[in-house]
Amino acid sequence: MKKLILTLAVVFIAVPLMAQVGAGESHYLSGQISYRMGNVDQAIADFSESIRRYPFNAFVYVDRGQAYMDKGNNNMAVADFNKAIEIDPNNAAVWQSRGNVHLEAGNKNQAIADFTKALTLDGKNAELYTDRAAAYLARGERDDVNLAIADYGRAIALDPTKSVAWLARAEVYLERGEVDRAIQDFTKVIELEPNNAQAFTARGHAYVAKEDFNRAITDFSKVISLEPNSEEAWHNRGAAYLAKDDLANAAKDLEKAKELTPSTQAGNRR
Repeated sequence: MKKLILTLAVVFIAVPLMAQVGAGESHYLSGQISYRMGNVDQAIADFSESIRRYPFNAFVYVDRGQAYMDKGNNNMAVADFNKAIEIDPNNAAVWQSRGNVHLEAGNKNQAIADFTKALTLDGKNAELYTDRAAAYLARGERDDVNLAIADYGRAIALDPTKSVAWLARAEVYLERGEVDRAIQDFTKVIELEPNNAQAFTARGHAYVAKEDFNRAITDFSKVISLEPNSEEAWHNRGAAYLAKDDLANAAKDLEKAKELTPSTQAGNRR
C-alpha cells in the first residue's frame, strides 16, 4: 500500500512540472496509468521513454525506480533513486524512496541513513518516522527498539490519527512484555478504526497474556464478526475459552476452526 500511495503522491507533486517535461509528458502520465493498472512492464517502458525525451525530471526516475522495486530489481531501483537524488538532492520523497528500497533489500544501515536525511529535509513527515522505526526494528541492534519506539512516538505526535504508528508501537510493546502499554495503543487503533481485525486480534492476545480471558474472548468474538471465515479467529477464541476452563465453548470453537483449516495446513499449526 505504501508504494502505491507514494506513487499517487508523485502524480500530484509532478503536475506543475509538466510544462517543463514537454515531449516526455504523455509517456510519463501513460506510465502512471499503466502502473496503477498493474502493468508494471509497460509502466517501465513509458517512464524510460519519458526519461529519454526529458532526462531532468527526478519524479520520473522515482516512479521508474518504484516499478523496478515491484519487479524485484533492487539494483535498477537504487540506480534510479540515485539519479533522482543527483537531480533533486533536497527532495525528501526521493531519499525516502531510496530508503525503502534499501530496507526491502536488507540494507538496514543505508535505509536508516536515507530516512534520517529525508527527515532533515521534511521533519514534519510522520510517515518518515514510521519508516525509520521499521528500519531500526529490522536492524535489531542494541537500543534499536528504544529508537523505534521514540520514532513511533514522534509520528503519533505529528499525526495522532496515524493508526499504523499506534499499531506498530503496540506490537513492539507487546513483544517486549509491556502489556498494559500495548493494550493502550491497540485500544487507540480501535478507536480510530473500529473494524480493524488485526488490532482486535492483537489486543485479544495481550489480554490473554494478562490472563484476562473474558476481555480476550470479547475481542476474538469481534474478529469473528468481522471475519467469520477466519480459522485463526475461531482458534484464538477457542483457546481462550479453554484457558478459562469453558470446555464446551472451547470444543465448539476449535471444531469450527478445524472445519475452516485448509487440508494442506491441517498438520502445520504452530
